[in-house]
Amino acid sequence: MASRLIETKVTSLPPPYWKEDLVEADLNGKTQVHYRPLSKGESTDAMIPRSVASELYEAIYNLQSRVGDIDDWMASRLQWTKEHLYKVLSAEQIDTAALAIHAADSAAEDKAKGLLSSASGGGVIIASMTGFGKGRVLATTCRAALLSGRNVVFMTLQENLFSDFWRDIRGIESEDLFGRPLLVNEGSTIVDVEDPDTPVLVEPYSRKQVLQSINDKKLPDGCRMVMITHSQVNRPGTPRSDFLETVAAGAHFALDEAHKGAGESNTRENIDRVRAKAASTTESSATFAADIANLTAYRNVMPWLKDIPKLSSLPRPTQIALSQISVREATSAGGIVRHELDMDGINTEIIKPSAEIIAFNEQISDSVAPVLSAMAVMARDVDALLKIKNMENADYCKTLPPSMRKAAKETWFTAPFGSRLSAIQNQILTALNVKLCAQVALDSLKNGEKPIAVIEATMESIMNQLRAGEIIGEDDQVLDPDPPTLKVALFRLADGLSSALHKYTPEGESERVEERIDISQEHDYLSEQLKRIKHLIGGIKDIPLYPIDEIREIVERHKTPDGRNYVVGEVSGRSLQIRDGKYVKNQINRNQVVARFNNGGVDMATFTKAASTGLSVHDKFKKSGRSHMIWVSLIGDVKEKRQMEGRCNRRGQRTKPRFSVLHTGLPYNTFVLTNGDRKEAKLDANLTGAETSGVTTGMPDPIDQIGEDVAREFLFLNRNIANQMGINLNVTVSVSEKELYFVNKLFRRLPLVSVSKANNIIKAFFAAYEDRLKYSINPNLVQSLKGNWKPVKSFILQPGDGSDHPLRGPDTTATIISKMVLKKPMRSTEVGKIVREARQRIRKDYNPQPYLQLLEKRRQKILENALDGEAHKSVHAALMAPRSNYVQVIQKRLNITAWFIEKALPGCGVILPDDMGVMQPHIILDIEHPEVSRVNVFRDYHITVLMPGASEPFVVSLDAIMRYSGARFMDENEARNSLLNQCNQAPEGEVPVFRTILDGNVTAAILDAHYLELGEAGTWIDQNSRINLSVLVPKSIEKHLTTVPVRIPLPEVGLELIRKNARLIIAESLSPKNDNISIVASKKAGFVEVSLPQKKKNLPLFASAAYQRLVIEPGNTKEYRERHPNKIISEDGFSSDDVREIKIEHLPELLHSLYQEGKLTFYADSSLRNEVIRLCHEHKARRVRRPTNQKELEMVDSDLDREKSFTNPATPFPSI
Repeated sequence: MASRLIETKVTSLPPPYWKEDLVEADLNGKTQVHYRPLSKGESTDAMIPRSVASELYEAIYNLQSRVGDIDDWMASRLQWTKEHLYKVLSAEQIDTAALAIHAADSAAEDKAKGLLSSASGGGVIIASMTGFGKGRVLATTCRAALLSGRNVVFMTLQENLFSDFWRDIRGIESEDLFGRPLLVNEGSTIVDVEDPDTPVLVEPYSRKQVLQSINDKKLPDGCRMVMITHSQVNRPGTPRSDFLETVAAGAHFALDEAHKGAGESNTRENIDRVRAKAASTTESSATFAADIANLTAYRNVMPWLKDIPKLSSLPRPTQIALSQISVREATSAGGIVRHELDMDGINTEIIKPSAEIIAFNEQISDSVAPVLSAMAVMARDVDALLKIKNMENADYCKTLPPSMRKAAKETWFTAPFGSRLSAIQNQILTALNVKLCAQVALDSLKNGEKPIAVIEATMESIMNQLRAGEIIGEDDQVLDPDPPTLKVALFRLADGLSSALHKYTPEGESERVEERIDISQEHDYLSEQLKRIKHLIGGIKDIPLYPIDEIREIVERHKTPDGRNYVVGEVSGRSLQIRDGKYVKNQINRNQVVARFNNGGVDMATFTKAASTGLSVHDKFKKSGRSHMIWVSLIGDVKEKRQMEGRCNRRGQRTKPRFSVLHTGLPYNTFVLTNGDRKEAKLDANLTGAETSGVTTGMPDPIDQIGEDVAREFLFLNRNIANQMGINLNVTVSVSEKELYFVNKLFRRLPLVSVSKANNIIKAFFAAYEDRLKYSINPNLVQSLKGNWKPVKSFILQPGDGSDHPLRGPDTTATIISKMVLKKPMRSTEVGKIVREARQRIRKDYNPQPYLQLLEKRRQKILENALDGEAHKSVHAALMAPRSNYVQVIQKRLNITAWFIEKALPGCGVILPDDMGVMQPHIILDIEHPEVSRVNVFRDYHITVLMPGASEPFVVSLDAIMRYSGARFMDENEARNSLLNQCNQAPEGEVPVFRTILDGNVTAAILDAHYLELGEAGTWIDQNSRINLSVLVPKSIEKHLTTVPVRIPLPEVGLELIRKNARLIIAESLSPKNDNISIVASKKAGFVEVSLPQKKKNLPLFASAAYQRLVIEPGNTKEYRERHPNKIISEDGFSSDDVREIKIEHLPELLHSLYQEGKLTFYADSSLRNEVIRLCHEHKARRVRRPTNQKELEMVDSDLDREKSFTNPATPFPSI
């Protein structure tokens, strides 16, 4: 690598601030460290994530270097005394508000001057954990804006949060400055949320005044702040969204609950317009992003993400890595500030019921399983039928003239069965957890705790349908409007199986319409299936399905120690309740319930998603106790779940809360909890730049690539189970691996089989999965390096443009890092003794013949089970097929197993990868064969191997060896003596170990690693205990780094290369799979050759205005067609792989157009790397350095002349 790449200086980062805290966290395995504020105000013992601690300190200390003492600057900026500053804000809040105010002031100043924002974008996300006083910080930033003459636009999720924000304004004693806000939401008020009677604090403007302001697009005279919820801007082009965009101009935009506006929606588009118009922004959310797509919403904080093409289509590991590095970059720039409560000791306890209740739950599940299985079959039949109808219509439309096709087009589709199945399964789990919840809550009350039961679904929609007579039971009978039960929910689900949406254009009309149709009315076999399903439903054991009311009724039947009945409050947002078996109107006041729960009068609360924001029930109040949150059912949206946990885990609490999740004891319930943990880990990657977990169950998660492989094999070899579960096996490997299709289906469909069968499935799955984890060798699973490493050499792999843009600015470097390890290798004497003893035992006790005979006897059946019936009709056809298929894979494994049974002995060798991914010979020390009856269970063959130089052997399964690409067995003659000699030659003592990483521009490195398969993102700890995120390059890839194409970050450098007869390639990324165009000097003086993409569908990628005008359109002229009669040119001028000439003078315009208008990558062959690096550094130097004397001025003039001469047609093109 050193001979081909330019070496650059290794610039080790300085020791991080508060290094001792990082060292202690490493020693104790902690994911948090104590925050050491710069402010001298009162500290609240806040924690910060270990993963971004260095970056956050860097941001706050950089601010101090600019403004001086933080407290002095804040007191002056806010027109307070320091005493008042310390009175209303904690030290952590002062630090956070300082970063946010300074960023807002800088952004407002830049916009006023018409300057572009820097890479940080000028925005700040206050991302502190729920319950950490974000509202007060947000109110402080708004005060600063008002003092600077900027009005305030405050947006939040729900109108009741207006009162919460006003509480924070009162908390900083700034009501007079804010004055009388305009509340856009009709009927909204600002009340005292800390008073159980909730009196009104601020007189709202009248409805007439609000509408007048909206129509006039301006605030009332004297009004400095508008308050509005996200829901008011959920449609484009409405008077409210136009009003908001207008009044935001020059104002400060304070966005609360920012995560609700981060998804792709009309709301996000309208919020983006407000962000663009506002002079400054500050956003607040403890859960601001659940995935990389959410992060792109914060373009004022992470603007570089919008420049990454097809971001949401990247593999999950790549997305997570980009999330992590983006959060770290933004935190370092002061764009994200997160403080946390101390989570040490806070875990989620899994509570299961008694054996008697589990047995009851299993009875219910077993009775429902045949119903759900039959539904899955019918849903698959309906999907197949609709697919045929859509294909027939598409074929018909192709026979029509183009002008008639749109009117003739019809489509039929139905809602995915999987999502409906998931909903009913979760409803069943919730209903089965009712009695357990009541018992846990009563036990909690007896212990002096305050229980809060959380339930996701209110069941109100089923209640309304029952009351309206819309649910049909067995024999077409309308069900009575009684409280809902499990049977009712299943009848409702059954009715939806044959319901399809039909879209078409009525005759004589121009607009498409849609209608709901019952497809079973057209097909008798579907009607019979539906009747059979409803008959099965009629025979199941029924249970109530109104858990909120059931829990309340059970708990309220019990008495407190002083003899009164317990009182259960509710915060749900539903309009109906069930009391004594009857529907009644729900008239519960949310604020009153919360106030009485905290101060006496309500003993227990039941929350739904409606309670996830804007209330506090932590142990802080007069009659509160330790909060105990009981998850009866997990909330599907992990952001809302984390927000819900923050209701009872907040700053200032006297005791830490307790969290419990209820488990029915059913197999599917385990998957639900594991799935929740996975969502938590993904959320944390976006919040803290590391896959640490919040409050999780800690259950094993098999939903990964190994789990997908295991599930695929299991289902192919157990097709009867796949059929019973309604799982389609005709899914390509690429699709299944991207979606983790088989492992998700296997676990999601467990309720479709009996509990005993589900348990057997799980047992078989995890036996194979754990074997793969234990015995497999997969370097890509390792996402961190152990120990403390030191950079020793660094080389430039890809040049940057020298800007502060995280994606384009810095160079990407290939850096060699090193650490010392203690090695004590096993020597040949010890190894030889182990081999001899093992061979003697095997020759005495092992007979290969029974294994070989049984394997051959079973071979045909095994191959038949692996057969894909639709693709190949027989085993012979599959084996003879030219394209690889699963039958051929199994056949190869059976052949290897037969060879292994007969030939393999200790002393033979096997080629396996080492821990850095390099294929190395290993010596087999011992072999453990399975029982004869398990001859074809490849994971049961356990092989003890030793890599020469290692201090101890390890065990690998035959299954793992056969799966690893490049692994192979060596015969005894090839291996034994040479490997024993290597054992003696291996070094002993302290030995340096080296790894190569890609760092510098880590964002670009992660993308390059994905597109060019250079490794995976991972972390390593330096000698200052700083956690670094980089791309870990496998040893086998290191030698290929010099062949990586060189990226060209500046169009000016592209111009230089073409002038030197080099070929410039332009594509969506560096991936060799991408279609591309190229530009090279023409043999014809004064011209360059520009190619077209290979496929017309890719033309829009390159269709900048200049490319269209200069390259595409000339191909559509009569002259060009006559000159090239053999070319197939479409009517718009496209011809596959065509090469066209344009004048040199137009080339700068073309390159700048392609560079600026498209998310495109410019690159060249790796042989030009050093020249590109030199040119990039020259351009950077010319751009940054101003001439200081006449000689330097003449050099700059010379450079300008040289660039001008490039556009001169007469200028020759010297060779590089």
